[in-house]
Amino acid sequence: MENQKLCNNNSNSSPPEDRPVRVYADGIYDLFHFGHARSLEQAKKSFPNTYLLVGCCNDEVTHKFKGKTVMTESERYESLRHCRWVDEVIPDAPWVMTQEFLDKHTIDFVAHDSLPYADTSGAGNDVYEFEKRLRVNMGLKKLREKVKEQQEKVGEKVCIDFHAKIVIICVYILLVGS
Repeated sequence: MENQKLCNNNSNSSPPEDRPVRVYADGIYDLFHFGHARSLEQAKKSFPNTYLLVGCCNDEVTHKFKGKTVMTESERYESLRHCRWVDEVIPDAPWVMTQEFLDKHTIDFVAHDSLPYADTSGAGNDVYEFEKRLRVNMGLKKLREKVKEQQEKVGEKVCIDFHAKIVIICVYILLVGS
C-alpha cells in the first residue's frame, strides 16, 4: 500500500479543478479482503474530490495470465461494487492498459503498485510500463517548470526570512543600544 503510485494520464500535471479527479485502479480482487479495500481507500483519498474507477479482469484473461481464481468474475465484480471507496467498476478490464482505454474512460490518474507486474509478452515487461513512460514523457518540461517555480518560491521565502531576521536584529540593537 505504501508503494502505491499515481501516474498522470495527461500532459497537464495538475488535477482538474472543474470536476472530480478520475483515478483508475485495477486488479483481480479474488477473495476481496481488507488489503484490497485499503489500497482502494488510498486511491480514493489521493485527491480531495476523487471519482474512483476500478477495473477487474474477466475470468478468461485472469486464468490465462495469472491462474485460477476462487471467485467467478461476476462475484469479483459484485464484491467491488460493495466497497465503499469504489464509485464505478469496469468489468472485463484489459490486462495491459492502452491510451484508448484511458481516453474512453476519461482517466486522469492511474493508481498502481510501484513494483513491476509481468505483462503477456513472457519477457518480464511491466504491465504499467505504458503509464510509467507517460509520466516520464509528459514530465521533463513540466518538471523543469515546477522546479523553477519552487526555486522562485523558496528564493522569495529565503529573502523574506533573511529580511525579517535583519529587521529583528536592527530592532534588538536599537532597543539594547538605547
